[in-house]
Amino acid sequence: MWPPDEVLALARQTPNAHVSLEGDWGSQTYLTVSAKDVRCSTAALWRLSCELDDIAWGDQHDGIGIDFKVKEPGAKWISQLARSPITGQLCVHW
Repeated sequence: MWPPDEVLALARQTPNAHVSLEGDWGSQTYLTVSAKDVRCSTAALWRLSCELDDIAWGDQHDGIGIDFKVKEPGAKWISQLARSPITGQLCVHW
């Protein structure tokens, strides 16, 4: 289940808040983006996560997630197996 839209709304108002779409139970980061740049609902983010997960893993959607963190641009988004850069813009990690 995806996080409520209120979480995304709060993230959009928080300086340096970022959103990450992840797969494989957090070990694969699909993308990171500044929360203020997200123009869709969390349900739409969830559907995008499912589509990316289909490409990467098939239909194993129980391992996907949407994560929110406050990070300065230039920092690393650290997941279980990856260190993804925070650029302040959309960054696709493939």
